[in-house]
Amino acid sequence: MTSNLGHTGGGRDRWSDRLSEYLDGDLKPAERAQLEEHLVTCESCTTALAELSQVVERAHMLEDAPPERDLWPGIEAKLEPRNRSVRVRRERPEVIDIGAWWTRRFELGVPQLAAAGLILIALSAAGVWVALNGVS
Repeated sequence: MTSNLGHTGGGRDRWSDRLSEYLDGDLKPAERAQLEEHLVTCESCTTALAELSQVVERAHMLEDAPPERDLWPGIEAKLEPRNRSVRVRRERPEVIDIGAWWTRRFELGVPQLAAAGLILIALSAAGVWVALNGVS
């Protein structure tokens, strides 16, 4: 099941990485038409597509079976919490021990950072105005 994928761009052509999308029907109609046109002339992509189709067919024949035993307890026992001050209690998951506020990690998104920047600009402008004009 080996195929020689084209001769352009590091041993691959521009369509070789899009064959899976083609099989899944994820390409736009114009791209699909271009790829089908390419397949007429490119033997390596045609071979790779045939091999990929076989893999998909075999995958559909596999039986979806649940694992014999639950693996999560063993994995969970080996994990260490990222922030030891934040622990969810198993007996009451709604209760969270946050610990000291200075040990918490704060994550701000773009809107929060933009708001903080605007507040900083407003406070700076007010401070400059007070310094230049004085308070009456």
